[in-house]
Parts: sequence; structure tokens; C-alpha cells
Amino acid sequence: MTLCGVLSADVPLIVEYSGRASSGGSPFTGTGSFKFAFVDSAGTTTYWSNDGTSTGGSEPTAAVLADCDDGFYSVYLGDSSVTNMTVIGETVFDNDTLYLRVWFDDGVNGSQQLSPDQLIASTVFAVRAGKADKVADGAITESMLSAALQNKLNATTSSTAPSGMATIPEGEFTMGNDDGSYNQTPARAITLSEYFIETHEVSKDTWDTTYTWATSNGYTFDNAGTAAASTHPVCQLNWYDIIKWCNARSEQEGLTPVYYTDQFHNDVYRTGQVDIEEAWVDWEATGYRLPTEAEWEKAARGGLEDKLYPWGDTIDGSYANYNGSGDLFDAAALPRTTPAGDYNGGQTPTGDDRANGYGLYDVAGNVSEWVWDWYDFEAYQDEDASTTDPYGPETGTTRVIRGGSWGSTDELLGVANRDYGTPGSTSYSGFRCVRSNQ
Repeated sequence: MTLCGVLSADVPLIVEYSGRASSGGSPFTGTGSFKFAFVDSAGTTTYWSNDGTSTGGSEPTAAVLADCDDGFYSVYLGDSSVTNMTVIGETVFDNDTLYLRVWFDDGVNGSQQLSPDQLIASTVFAVRAGKADKVADGAITESMLSAALQNKLNATTSSTAPSGMATIPEGEFTMGNDDGSYNQTPARAITLSEYFIETHEVSKDTWDTTYTWATSNGYTFDNAGTAAASTHPVCQLNWYDIIKWCNARSEQEGLTPVYYTDQFHNDVYRTGQVDIEEAWVDWEATGYRLPTEAEWEKAARGGLEDKLYPWGDTIDGSYANYNGSGDLFDAAALPRTTPAGDYNGGQTPTGDDRANGYGLYDVAGNVSEWVWDWYDFEAYQDEDASTTDPYGPETGTTRVIRGGSWGSTDELLGVANRDYGTPGSTSYSGFRCVRSNQ
């Protein structure tokens, strides 16, 4: 689901919203019943709903009908000419963390809340920009803005990302850390094409939905995946499991798979442990894949340069889930993860919303994350290595893991920190997906 933009900055506001809906694991075609609410990051406060009945993030009473074509639909939120749609007051967008919550009923399975709620920061800032037209020049200076707000503003991008994903803009960033370990130096300028990346680590419930579909459609896995709870990141997987799952998710959603077992891209990778070669990857396909190491680091940095963490150079227990961070799950059974995206302002220890400048959560801590690249300790010293959309070494014995985890000390959570694992080994590492914007 994607929020396209504000049509009018005058009260009442009308917002064009485009989304996707599925039924039974397939894109839905027909007339669906939808309910909408703007809620806070914790999902416990309602600022607006389509019929005005939602309180505390609850489901509205009346639904809005919308036609779906192969899963896609569009509505005008706040357009009172639409049945069961109330106007949106301008003050709704005075809230820093505003999320859209959607319920969908296909007429067969009943009304179901779609997950996750979608951050709509772009609309918030568009409305505030309209208000700013009335402010005298120079009345607001950069020094008056919080670091979090500056990050979000600096990360504004032009392309609309798919549901649950953020757009990472085309351009150059500095990868590595000259003051870090030998395998992180020297820092170097890398140029990447625009791409989309998931704002949350893949949770167990998301994994299970595709895993169930995949095992009935020709896919085999070494591991079924585990997690502390359904909303926590999935883990106890190997690299091959994840690559095949990405293909299955693509096929399930009607997208072109990315990974094949031949250079001609004839045979979709669905079974076994195959060390996929770079040429066997359809990098321009519409489907899901693992980020390259460079894509992961650029997204994790959130638009900041020369910082240790996604938010700056300091860390405490309110920022991330790591060893000794003091969260509610520190004494739990393994794995001691927090729910995906838990650091949204409602976490314990209490803290601000810890999404980075691109809106990503848990790129530091919780579970470490597999990426595409083979690991090479001396990769950054290779002066002939590509610096434009690099895919990493052509061969290797281990794959790169990034981001640190619930078991890591705070110094291992840095955005430039590199780890590795044998692709066939089962570990507590998880992942998040990217999609190419082609």
C-alpha cells in the first residue's frame, strides 16, 4: 500500500491513497470493503477514521467500497462525497508520527486488519509545508528542528515505495569506516541506483504466510523458521532458505522472481542448496531479494554520513535491542528479540521513535541480517572493485551478515560493522527484503 499525496492543502484535506489487497494469498479482484484510520506509532490513539467511529486504534464501524483490479485499488481519503467517508481536519497532520491503519473484507473471510501500519510522513510534511506558506521568511531556522525531523526531511524521495517499504534514492554515499576494523577500511564512495527496502525485519507471521504457500507450490526448505513470537523477526534459517523464500514471495504476489539456477534465467530457484552466481540473478526483476551489502549499509545509514549508528554516534537502551539494553525481553528464552519495529516511541526503556532517516527500524540490533554478498575480509582494499551498484566478490565460502543482534554488545551495532556466516548454517540471524525500482 502506498500513499500518493495530498490533493489539497486547504481544509478539508483530501488524500489520494493507492493500496494492494489479497485474498487467500492471491491478489484480489472485485469490490472490497475497506476501513481506514490515522493512528499514532503505538496504534493506540486514533486521529481520524473514515466514519469517525474509531477510538484507541479500533476498527471503524462502517466500510468504504473500492474496486480492486489484480489487487490494486485507489480511494480518496477525506472525500465526503464517498459513502462512509468523513473529512480530514487539518490538525490531524500536526502529529509527528502518523500512521495509516487499514482493514479489508473480501466478502468471504471477514474484516481483517492489514499489517503493518504505514508511516505517512510525506503527507504530514506536505500539509505542514502548506501551513509554512503563512510563516515569515527566516522565522524558522535549521537549528530549531530536531535531528529526527531533519533526517526525515533530508531523506525525502521522489518514487513511491510498495507497501511496507521505503524508497532509497539514487546517488552516492560513503561506505565503510576509516576508524573501524581493517575489514571496514578504507571508506569509499559508492553509487547506487534507486531501490526499495522493507522498513521492518521479516516477522514470523509474514514468513509463515509465504512459507505455507511455497511448500504447496514446489518449494523445499531446510528450516521452517522460529521466533520468540509471531510479531518478532523470524530466525533459525540459513541463507538458502531465505533466497528461496524471496522467490516464493515474488511468485505468490505475481512478481518476477529474482534468483535462478542458470545464467539464462529459465529455472527459478526453488529447492536444494545452490550457490547462486551473480549472472544467475535477474537484478532488474520486480520481485523480492536480499539487499547487497552496499544497499544494506546505505539504507541503514538513513541519509547520515560518518556516523557510527543509524541516528548518530551515541547509543543507550532506548535506541535498540542489544546485549544489556534493558528491554522487556532481556531475560526471556532465546532468542531475546523484540517485536519487529518495537522501537517506535512506545518501547521500554522509554524513548523517541528510533526509525532512521529513511523510516527503517532495527537496522541496529534485534536480529542481525543476511545480505547477498560473499564475504571477503579484504574486499575494501580491492582498488579494482566496482563502486557502482556493486554485488561483492564473485566467489567465497561465507556470506555477509550485518546489523548486530540482541546478543551483540553495543559496539557491534555500527552501520559499518561486518560479520559473516556459512550459507548453509542455521543461525539466529534474520533478514529484510529489497526490490529493484526498474
